Amino acid sequence: MPPNLESSTAKLVAKCQGLPLAIVALGGLMASKSSITEWDGVYNNLNRELSENDTYFERLKYISFLSYHDLSYTLKQSFLYCCIFPEDYEIRRTSLIRLCMAEGFVKPLKGTVPEVVVERYISELICRGLLQVERRHASGRPKALKMHDILREFVVSISKSMKFVAKSDGEE
Repeated sequence: MPPNLESSTAKLVAKCQGLPLAIVALGGLMASKSSITEWDGVYNNLNRELSENDTYFERLKYISFLSYHDLSYTLKQSFLYCCIFPEDYEIRRTSLIRLCMAEGFVKPLKGTVPEVVVERYISELICRGLLQVERRHASGRPKALKMHDILREFVVSISKSMKFVAKSDGEE
């Protein structure tokens, strides 16, 4: 880490109040920020919105919300789509790739096959702490993924509000 970001890092981590999932989500968000101005902007946003009295869930929800809104449109779609899987479900990487392609979430890149593009999306979501690697192939490549229960609740609520996917639990 560059020395000029050390004090900003300490302030940001303090905003997470020791919550591991919040630290991971915020770390993933900050990894995409390269300047002290961007880091200070995120801190100021957290400082404005979070109070010392916020509950674990309120704090985590807001940090996850910031991380979500920082995603590109195509990454948002892929992330939201993961809410179709039940809680604690192991999502096979190959299945997620095929589903994202079938839904048309892949933004074509010249000279790159769609599967590789979706692989990049999945890697980005893993790096941001929004998806967790559950199992890996012998080569180290992710084989199965999971979404943390709390993040899944967050994604389901966003998906419902946007009418992104319809989920049936068998009840009317």
